[in-house]
Amino acid sequence: AEEALKDTPARVVRLPWVYGTGGWFRDLVVGLRTRRYRIVGSGLNRWGLLGVHDAVAALRAALDAEPGVYNAIEAAPTQEEVVNSVCRAPGFHRPDRAPRALSGIPLGSALAHSLEASVWTTDARLRQVGWTPQGEWQAGLRELTEISLPASV
Repeated sequence: AEEALKDTPARVVRLPWVYGTGGWFRDLVVGLRTRRYRIVGSGLNRWGLLGVHDAVAALRAALDAEPGVYNAIEAAPTQEEVVNSVCRAPGFHRPDRAPRALSGIPLGSALAHSLEASVWTTDARLRQVGWTPQGEWQAGLRELTEISLPASV
């Protein structure tokens, strides 16, 4: 991306997995609550995370920044740490593991591959223009376990 954009006024903000009250993390919480989610692979892979409000703030910060590519990230816990954080809530049970090939059957191979991949990057360039994430992923996911969600997705 850096090479393709070097002579343009464009700004690109790379976002990791974004958590909030909607989207995939809501589905993860429902899957864990209903025992329909399995840790994909070893669970030791890193998931870059960012709260939805911090994602919006990152995009706004990039508007006033020099053209280029920026990464936004709050934290990079392992898949297992994310799942364990959710499963600390009452009514949740830690899931077992499934190899990516097997996980690809219900999830689709692209999602299973993404869930097993490690994504860990630096947001130093975006922080240089004044952006700092305000969210805290454990608290954000804990909030998802406390709101009324459908019994299944």
